[in-house]
Amino acid sequence: MQSLNLLPVLAALAVGASAGSANNNLTCSSSFFSSIIPSNATLNYVNHVPQNGSFGDRWANENATALPEGCAVSVNVPSSNVTGYNIALFLPTSWNTRFMATGSGGYGGYTSWSEMSRLAQYGFAVISTDTGHSSGEPDGRWAYHHPEMVIDWAWRALHGSVVIGKDLTASYYDQPAEYSYYSGCSTGGRQGLKEIQAFPEDFDGALIGAPAWDISVLAPFVAWFGAQNSPLNSSHHLSYDLVSALRSEIVRQCDPQDGLTDGIIMDPRACDFRLEAMLCKSSSNSSSCLTPAQMETARRLISPWVDVNATYVFPTFPLGADLHIASFDNPSATGTQWGSLGTDWIQYWVLNQSESIDWVNLNYYDVTELSASINPGDAVAGVDISKFQQRGGKIIHYHGYADEFIPTDHSRNYYDHVNQVFAQSGVDLDDFYRFFQIPGMAHCYSSDTAPWYIAGSLQNLDDNSFGVPGYDDRHHNSILALLAWTEKNEAPDYLIPTKYNNDTASQGVEIQRPVCPYPKKARYTGGDVKSPDSWKCA
Repeated sequence: MQSLNLLPVLAALAVGASAGSANNNLTCSSSFFSSIIPSNATLNYVNHVPQNGSFGDRWANENATALPEGCAVSVNVPSSNVTGYNIALFLPTSWNTRFMATGSGGYGGYTSWSEMSRLAQYGFAVISTDTGHSSGEPDGRWAYHHPEMVIDWAWRALHGSVVIGKDLTASYYDQPAEYSYYSGCSTGGRQGLKEIQAFPEDFDGALIGAPAWDISVLAPFVAWFGAQNSPLNSSHHLSYDLVSALRSEIVRQCDPQDGLTDGIIMDPRACDFRLEAMLCKSSSNSSSCLTPAQMETARRLISPWVDVNATYVFPTFPLGADLHIASFDNPSATGTQWGSLGTDWIQYWVLNQSESIDWVNLNYYDVTELSASINPGDAVAGVDISKFQQRGGKIIHYHGYADEFIPTDHSRNYYDHVNQVFAQSGVDLDDFYRFFQIPGMAHCYSSDTAPWYIAGSLQNLDDNSFGVPGYDDRHHNSILALLAWTEKNEAPDYLIPTKYNNDTASQGVEIQRPVCPYPKKARYTGGDVKSPDSWKCA
């Protein structure tokens, strides 16, 4: 395990702050925090953590490791007469004078100590919340007849945690944070955008990954997507192996169309894909070709959701993404168990029923309209973020261009909606908000072939390295890019994702390639295709 000292980097970024200085008078004790928490809150614990220590609590999804020395604190806060949420806060002894909040994933209810540990390495005072319940990420059954819990999950627990976390941080260090930040992906990305829209004073900068920002339509889409490949015994069903074969054919056709055959589809929207190449012929291998009925299923899976009267409902996944969320015949395989992100939303959040549902014949269009009108918990992130912009806030938004859980175009649609809000104001979005599509990257992280690692939320290297080993600067590390933009107005004209050999930093770099702020794209200029110097944004 490699623990990086990033404080010198942060000190160079600091504006009028004593970044990296250690306070020898810190009081990590229950008596101290009991006297400063809100009167209606309860102190769960206070623990001193030694240098390179490990820590977690009973709400954690995974324990933190290799923490810097600091103080771990947890508070329970009532949110209604029947609900409450838990806050986890880590206060490093060597503080960089900055506050950082992080989010969760799916419908999960947990304190994200594993994510907190990565952020604590920078010297941030960092918080996470269990959002008021306990569950795994694909499990939304807890919301059944619990509207107050849904509100906590949607926004209330995170906002309350930020307010209290900032107050506790200021009391502990005897000074308020110089800057406040956010980093989250997926549901964590939605939480961040919701905060920016509803509570623009909470953060100065936000790193937003693959946000489920319009969950009221996204969740029904996921259920609809799986229903297109149901039932298992139908003539139009695509088996797990056939879904894999479809993806392989997409990569075979689309990869060379960007001018390079390197296993990376740089621009899925520009690919001229011909599904007819998969139609079974007399000489075809039936394990990798499609019957006419299966062709129609495949066509629906790779096309946007269009319903009655050719009404556009939702974008589909980008060409080259893993489509196994629509597979059911191999339930233990990666991706196939996540369909409940859609079905649980419809059954327990929107329809509020415990009895089984005929998912094949359900009218998904009507259910989607109902979902959007109800908007459980007011979870949808609004697109008017003008107050955040007026405060001088900065947003770096990224999304994998091979995302298998949230279509990449869902993020592009958010960007376009925000652009419309500012269209008449004379505000250039590039001045405060930049959106990056990362070719080949799956949901939040990972790729077999493409560079994907930018030290973003939920991104782990196999040797648990922190930061971007060997390349910890604002061009390679998205956290440092956000700080440089927020504090020194050094805008990110590009980011350089890294793929290490076997996703292990100690084994060296396999490939790096820049990604550009939308709508610009990285263009190959000649030379070593694995070097970022061979590409430019245009």
